Amino acid sequence: SSRIYSNLRQKQILFTSIIMWVSMSVIRDIIYGAVQYGAVANNICTATGIPFDDLNKQELKATFTQGHLVWQEAVKQTGNELLGLHIGSNTTTSIVGLVGHLMQSSGTLAQAFENLSQYTVIITDMFSYKTVIDSNTFCLYLEPSAYWQEHFPQTARQATDQAVAGAINVCKLLTGRNLVANRVEMTISEPSNSGEYKRVLNTDILFNQSHNRVVFDSSVANLPILGYNEDLLTLFKKLSEEALLNADNQPTFTNSLKKTITGQFYNRIPQLEEVAAYMNITARTLQRRLQQEGTSFQKISDEFKQELAIRLLSLNKYTVNETAYMLGYTEPAVFRRAFKRWTGKTPKTVK
Repeated sequence: SSRIYSNLRQKQILFTSIIMWVSMSVIRDIIYGAVQYGAVANNICTATGIPFDDLNKQELKATFTQGHLVWQEAVKQTGNELLGLHIGSNTTTSIVGLVGHLMQSSGTLAQAFENLSQYTVIITDMFSYKTVIDSNTFCLYLEPSAYWQEHFPQTARQATDQAVAGAINVCKLLTGRNLVANRVEMTISEPSNSGEYKRVLNTDILFNQSHNRVVFDSSVANLPILGYNEDLLTLFKKLSEEALLNADNQPTFTNSLKKTITGQFYNRIPQLEEVAAYMNITARTLQRRLQQEGTSFQKISDEFKQELAIRLLSLNKYTVNETAYMLGYTEPAVFRRAFKRWTGKTPKTVK
């Protein structure tokens, strides 16, 4: 029974992760950061299925898989195993869009990062921030999602490296001071090129720790922000609250439907009538409400199957036939044709 529970739990985590996403502003920062180290932006976009023109549309969101693959492709094209660390050393608040303006308008460094922590969900649910202040230290915690760390540790590490180096650089930019952290703690094992971490971060690095965090002296928390403006702070706070209400983690009908499909997935995508019955509405009402939000059940169902198929294949644990059966296809050939229609590629090309 414990094995059955474990398998069900793994599936639950996998299916729940499908709705994770990241703002296009973050994707753009990664791609153009990689360009500085020899990558070609258009090539990364082509390899990851992101239209190049979408990079400048900050209102758009990329899926978890696209976010993971962007890091993977960027490292591949640059040949730079420490790409995240190097990109992060030049990261500014622009990477987090509206939240970046809120940080720049904050009164103190602690307030700036508390705002980042509170409103990160506007930007992504693949990563989280937290601030902790005590009598001696001001700590910034930076953690990729548990699913990301468990299944794709290499790209999760790139994102963490960028976040750590970026946090230190942003602290300098916001305060106008050449701040030096007391130390940086990271969960990864000490790499052979750990000296580069010390050079870039300019402080002692402790590896194999329980958290990823940047530790400053407690006095740093109260340092004033150069761009502090009470009126702008109020404005950006209001805009951030509005964005938070409209974020995907809030109850839009489309998002509720996606969560219902995820929760009711048992080796096949539930049919429209089944989902409608579970949500206590008629199939006609379900279709009408989706139409009002500019989508359809077929579109959402296909996106779900496509994302799940890519995710399962990317794990390198299942064959194409096994993946087809897990998605409810009795004939693998039908799945192969559907996958080709969704992505323009064959399932075997997914790594």
